Order: sequence, then C-alpha cells, then structure tokens
Amino acid sequence: MGDRGPAGPPATRTPAALARIWVRKEAYLKATGHGLASGATHPYVGTAPAPSPTPNWTLTDLPPPKTTRQPWPPHPLP
Repeated sequence: MGDRGPAGPPATRTPAALARIWVRKEAYLKATGHGLASGATHPYVGTAPAPSPTPNWTLTDLPPPKTTRQPWPPHPLP
C-alpha cells in the first residue's frame, strides 16, 4: 500500500496536502519579500504534516480556528 490509504490517492496528492503546500509556500514567499514573481518552485516546503526545513526560516503549521459555521445569509431572506 505504501503511502496510499485503503483506497484513494497517495497522502501527498490530497486536497489537504495541496492546501499545506499552498499555505506554506505563500507564507514563506511573503515573509521573505519575494512573492510569486521569483517563482514557486523553491524552496521546497513539503507535503507531509510537518513542513520541510527552509533556509533561515522555521515554518510551523497552525490548526484552523475553532469556529462554528454560520448560515449564510445570517437571517432569512424576505
């Protein structure tokens, strides 16, 4: 089975892994002042639950806020 679950894509090719990559990469590029203009291939930030090491920075994943979902719109429409 490798890194695949009982059925489905490898753990590194899931929506959660994509979200981790995007948020880590965006945070790193913004923090260093590079932005996407310098490309998004470096540095490698990893897809695993723990971020890969990056030069001169420490990435830490934070849990999502514990909020309750509110209906939208917040009141019934007329």
